[in-house]
Amino acid sequence: MMLTLGPRTHIQLSIEDDEQADRVMTLLDALGYEVERAPHFDSRQARLQLRVDAIVEKDSLTPREAEVLGLFVHGGLLNIEIAKELGVELSTVKWHMHNIFTKTDTKNREALLRAVIGDWF
Repeated sequence: MMLTLGPRTHIQLSIEDDEQADRVMTLLDALGYEVERAPHFDSRQARLQLRVDAIVEKDSLTPREAEVLGLFVHGGLLNIEIAKELGVELSTVKWHMHNIFTKTDTKNREALLRAVIGDWF
């Protein structure tokens, strides 16, 4: 008997127990399904990270630009604080922010924040 999978079906389960979630994922993987574990959506930080990830992918940000964006969005850090956190020069952070503004078609930090959070609030 051969199992033939039809069109890709998306199934979303909410399992809070990590051990149980691992068991379900292992079973689905063994059955030939592509399994992806998403963050718990009840967390504001997790939902915000999903928005950041979407911007990173949509606008093709580099890994470093994504890191700078994350520090700005999650921590509300100023450029000088981001520079200290990353151990780089202030001018480097300013360059990354410039690239982020260009790629996201935003002009300043407020517009960038609005682009990330969209209609979330």
